[in-house]
Amino acid sequence: MCGQMLIAYVAMYRLAAVLSMFCFRLDLFAVNARERPFHAVNYLKYYDVKNSVDHAKYLLSRNNLTADDLSKRLAVMLLYSSDVSDPLYGPCLKCSLQRYKDNLLPNNPSDIFLFVKPEHFQNIMERPWVRSTPNLYVMILAEESDKSWKIPEWIRPERDDTKYHWSAGFSLEYRLMGHWRLAFSFPFARELGYKYLMQSDTDTYILEKIQYNLIDFMTEKDIWVSNYNWIQYEVRGYNMGLPEIAHYWMATRGGMEGLYVTADNASTAGKGFIKGPLFKHCRPADIHGLHTCSEYVCHGEKWLGWDGEMFSGHYQIFKLDHWFSWEIQDFLQLVLQTGGHIEHRWVDISTQAMIRQMFTPDKNIHIFLDHNIGHGHGSETCNECKDWLS
Repeated sequence: MCGQMLIAYVAMYRLAAVLSMFCFRLDLFAVNARERPFHAVNYLKYYDVKNSVDHAKYLLSRNNLTADDLSKRLAVMLLYSSDVSDPLYGPCLKCSLQRYKDNLLPNNPSDIFLFVKPEHFQNIMERPWVRSTPNLYVMILAEESDKSWKIPEWIRPERDDTKYHWSAGFSLEYRLMGHWRLAFSFPFARELGYKYLMQSDTDTYILEKIQYNLIDFMTEKDIWVSNYNWIQYEVRGYNMGLPEIAHYWMATRGGMEGLYVTADNASTAGKGFIKGPLFKHCRPADIHGLHTCSEYVCHGEKWLGWDGEMFSGHYQIFKLDHWFSWEIQDFLQLVLQTGGHIEHRWVDISTQAMIRQMFTPDKNIHIFLDHNIGHGHGSETCNECKDWLS
């Protein structure tokens, strides 16, 4: 009998050891966290934003802005990793800031956070057009004080002596930009007290004045995610594995294991976490179609899998209370832990597309057909600003 008990004990010990290999931050994924809003969990321990938040609070206080004020203002998050003297990207930054000043700020109280590398900070601050842009706060990307601008330690390197691991194409900085957006910009804005975040680029140009208050519009219409009229279908190599992660989450975290989930019953199956139009983007239109695309691009006639339909990464507005719902944060943490957003270049746009399609009903999504938005860093794109780009 004692021998049998010892064997059973050893078996249980080995099982526990194996399971521990697959446990991602169990304190975050604890069952009791599912029963309460995500903000009840100390997410700052997973998103290292405290130093930047403290500095931003100091800068905002100089303009006498309180947390209550910020809840009625739009946080515009920009990342600029080049030097301002760069002949290609510098003029685009100047053009972009001028368009925010002329066409966003008049009807939309906003704070523009421009994050730059430490070595570029002084040169940017010396530019008169930077200092003259109202509500612009230049912040430093600092590896020693946050983890948002370096490869997380759990992600395998780009290559070793024998093999190239990552999906080909696109620079490390582009991939880190996606990580920074997913793992830093949202908790940074939320911790400061903002309710809405605009994700944009330093070569995004608001070409015509927005005639109404975006926060008022989104609040009145109950809009959780908005975009301008820009939709693209990502190629297979840059969302490889992401649909399988979503399938895994639905089976293991979404309470849908063993269920035949379709577009018709997705919002009520299991625990009812899947509220978005996900299966409209799958072929077949059920959980069995939730896999990486069978073709180079899942668009047209002959394809199977997830179509990878994306909104722009350079002009989206998010309601932060929705973004920090339990199910979105739980899924996002799983994505970040896989490293696929860097290794396979899911970055922010494919990850946000999957999150939107899983967790955001169509009625809470809006496309701004009346917004005239330019984007790009070619010289022709800046022509709208040629009158003052000297």
